[in-house]
Amino acid sequence: MAPPLRLAFAGTPEFAVPHLAACRRDGVDIVAVYTQPDRPAGRGRRLQPSPVKQAAIEAGLPLRQPRTLRDRAVQRELAVLELDLLVVVAYGLILPEAVLGSPRLGCWNVHASLLPRWRGAAPIQRALLAGDRETGVCLMQMEAGLDTGPVLLSRALAIAADDTAGTLHDRLAALGAALLGEALERTLAGERLAPRPQPDEGVCYAAKLDKAEARLDWRDIPLRDPTDTLHVPLELGPLADPVCTNIGNPHATFFVADAAAIDLPALGPQLEHHPIFPERANIEVAQLLAP
Repeated sequence: MAPPLRLAFAGTPEFAVPHLAACRRDGVDIVAVYTQPDRPAGRGRRLQPSPVKQAAIEAGLPLRQPRTLRDRAVQRELAVLELDLLVVVAYGLILPEAVLGSPRLGCWNVHASLLPRWRGAAPIQRALLAGDRETGVCLMQMEAGLDTGPVLLSRALAIAADDTAGTLHDRLAALGAALLGEALERTLAGERLAPRPQPDEGVCYAAKLDKAEARLDWRDIPLRDPTDTLHVPLELGPLADPVCTNIGNPHATFFVADAAAIDLPALGPQLEHHPIFPERANIEVAQLLAP
């Protein structure tokens, strides 16, 4: 009987959690889970564990939270694990050459786009902003460049007209976890996945979203009737302050606001509310009607 595959997992946000679950299977020994240190969050700025940390604790997996992987001591600790494979999903820390070359099979990364399109930090949001009709996930053999490594496996996914960053995130997370599970099963069966170099054409980068990008031009968003629910193909998340945009009508101004930050009903009977993404964020669109 072949010895189990010695695997470490590195990930931080919710997107990585189903991928960690996919690694928990017969024939795989998860010897360490790496995630970023706890960060202050919320109004109280209390330290909060990452979703991956919470999942690792619940599963009873050994946990490590180095501030950097450039530390020689951290690199030695990883080398002592004698890994067959390191799986990286939205970890958020740079992997130096010493880490990339440590596992016997190298390092795998699940990326939420069809590479080489949307390399970088925000592939889901950028695909929506660009109006892409298709996206997907890639399992990549990591190398020193930013998402430049050869692709081992990939799966495409159609973007629905009503997809938000949240719904697309969840569907891609599930698809990526399934793809990773397939790759692990094929590897456990003795197959060596063939790396496919990324093409030179079609390269583009998914830069992080800037707060200024929360400002919307409503003229680009059709609204058949003011009482309709307004659907925008991007989930912005709660905003600290109201964002006001004008649609070219002197009697109609739209606000996008965190309902906790502004008392919308207090603006009076001239206000109509349109819930937007109520299942994911406390955001409303409010239309000020003409007097």
